[in-house]
Amino acid sequence: AKHGQASNIDVTIVYKRRRVTMRIVDDGIGFAQEVKPRNGSHCGLASMKERAERAGGRLTVTSNVGAGAVVEAEVPVS
Repeated sequence: AKHGQASNIDVTIVYKRRRVTMRIVDDGIGFAQEVKPRNGSHCGLASMKERAERAGGRLTVTSNVGAGAVVEAEVPVS
């Protein structure tokens, strides 16, 4: 809501066969995925991806300017 200026955010968490998937969808302003952070700023998404990978999972982000964003993380659980 803060950075993406979203009015609505939908969060879904699903546990299935030793995996948890979390999907967050917003209707905000979106962003161009090819834009790289400057001067080490805006490392939130990179940090989230690293943490998902360390846990044996994955993080995907889909967004376009003016079209909101979808962030999906999937990690194994024991």
